[in-house]
Order: sequence, then C-alpha cells, then structure tokens
Amino acid sequence: RGAVDNNWVKFGKDSSGNDIYWRIIRINSDGSIRMIYTGTTAPTESTKVVMTGEGTQIGTSAFNSSYDKAEYVGYQYIEGQQQGYVECNGTSASCTVNGNTVYNSTIKQAIDKWYVGTTLETDATTKSLVADQIFCNDRSASSTQTEAWTSCDTDYEHGAYGRLISNKKPILTCPTASDKFTVNTSNGNGALTYPVGLITADEVAMAGGVSNKVNSSYYLYTNQYYWSGSPNYFYSTYSNAIEFRVDSSGFLDAGHVYSTGGARPVISLSSKAKLSGSGTYDDVYTVS
Repeated sequence: RGAVDNNWVKFGKDSSGNDIYWRIIRINSDGSIRMIYTGTTAPTESTKVVMTGEGTQIGTSAFNSSYDKAEYVGYQYIEGQQQGYVECNGTSASCTVNGNTVYNSTIKQAIDKWYVGTTLETDATTKSLVADQIFCNDRSASSTQTEAWTSCDTDYEHGAYGRLISNKKPILTCPTASDKFTVNTSNGNGALTYPVGLITADEVAMAGGVSNKVNSSYYLYTNQYYWSGSPNYFYSTYSNAIEFRVDSSGFLDAGHVYSTGGARPVISLSSKAKLSGSGTYDDVYTVS
C-alpha cells in the first residue's frame, strides 16, 4: 500500500502478443497473489511507483448501460433481485437459465472479452497458473441502511458505503456468499466463466484511495477514472445506481453506472507459480 515500487509482475500476453504488466494488490488466504492490470508498457525509473495514462487500462466502459434500478450495481444480476446470479458466459450480454434472464454488466462483458484473447485463457500452462479466487460485488446493506431493498423505490446504501464513507473501516472479506463471484462453487457462487474481475473499493482504500481525499502518490493512482467492483448506493429520487470508482485525482468516488470509466482487470496468480526477480522496475517478478 502507499508509494510502493516493488510490486511489479510480468505475466501473460495480450491478443497482440504484448507482455502484460501487473501490480500486486495483496496475498490471498490460499497464498495466491492478487494483481491488477497496469498495461503492456514496462516500468521505468520515473514510473516505478506511479504509472499514469490510458495505457494502464484495457479500455473504457460504462459499468452498466442501464441505471434506473438498484440491481444495476451488480457485476451480474437478475431483474428484480438484489443478489441474483447464475453462471452466464461473460462475453454474452445475457442468457436464460431456469426461466431467469441473467444479465452480465457492461464492464463484465468488456473484461471477459479481453480475457479470452490473452494467453491467460489460450495458453494451457499460463491458464493453469491463474487461481480461481473471489471477486466481491458486495450488495449487502450498509450498517447505516434502515429501509429494506427495493428495485427502484427506496434509497439504498450498500455495505462498502457504510464501511468507507461513514466509518472508514475497510475489510478484505465478502459479507454475502452470493456476492462471492468465482468460477467454481467450492469457494464462491460459481457464476463466472473466467477467473477475472475487478478490484474492490476496500482494497483501494487500504492502498491509499480515501473517499474525497486527493492522492496522486500511491501505486493505484493512474490519473484516470476507473471502476471498482463495489456497489455504492441507489438514489431513488433521480433513479441512479452508483458504483465506487477511483477518481482521476486518486480518491474513491461515486460514479453513475452509465458513465465512462477505465476497465482494469484483476486476477490471482496461483501459489504454484515460481517467481524470479525482486519486483522492482528493473527486476520485475516473472514466472520461471
């Protein structure tokens, strides 16, 4: 967290054959390494702590094209359900499962379409080193929320809102089982096709991205707006679903889901991977 310069990893290649660079976020409980995409440009001495620009993301996207219902903060969702999920191929906008139409958010579609073109999916050896870890899309109620969830009639503050706006107490666990997005059901909801997702607002907060406090010196700052996977709140008066995002000034911000933000995929590198290097700009970690 903070102004670190020794968490660089080179792992995988994109659809054009370019090396992919990542920054380590943290170590998961199973020993796998959670990492966020930072582009295809190798770090230099001047970018060893902070790398900025559009190249730090795979592109821009709305979090969701629909915005006037509370469920649209979902990484994946079912109309009229607070925490709907069923496995639906992420490159599809929607699919029908057991009579339910399951929608993949716009940002999920963008990330999954990028992922399937990389060696993280196409190369068997590389693919075997991507761990199936939880991506939390915490749609639980904030500790400050008093009214029950409705699709569009009630203001609704989600869990991260209470933790990061009201109380300043981020967590690294996911409160609700159905919000634990994974490929397999052994450790989560089994709703993902590919083991890739978004950073949580809590992880951003722990790294240095505090709500409404400018910070341009920590490693997650990119001088770009980009999405987290954490719901913020639903504002019923104006029918707006709001998601947490990182502001271009580095602080945690409230973003309307229909607005444009950067897509920065997050993966977990398996604890089976053997790394060489020291993680610095001139000796990045690589998989042996």
